[in-house]
Amino acid sequence: MLYYLFVVAGVFVASCSQLLLKESANENHKNVLLSLFNWRVLLAYVIFVSSLMLNIFALSHGVNLKDIPILESLGYVFVPLLSMLILKEKMTARIILSMLMIILGVIVFYL
Repeated sequence: MLYYLFVVAGVFVASCSQLLLKESANENHKNVLLSLFNWRVLLAYVIFVSSLMLNIFALSHGVNLKDIPILESLGYVFVPLLSMLILKEKMTARIILSMLMIILGVIVFYL
């Protein structure tokens, strides 16, 4: 069970890196190279690699491969929540319903 939490932590970490990429995309950059190689983008990719390492660690300690895509779907819950909390984006009823359906799907899968 503990290693499944590593997978969920990896999904959360990857969601945080997606916020960094979005912040970088919202900025005006002088040229394309600066938009690709600024500190937010580079840090986001480092965080993505750490998320991958968490998944590999969890898989090497008994997490079933078939469970990874199910748990990765939680990223579609974490990203809107983090966007609302950090980027002050609005949460619509459609987004909330979608997140509830994803959470329900994960629960049903593990019953």
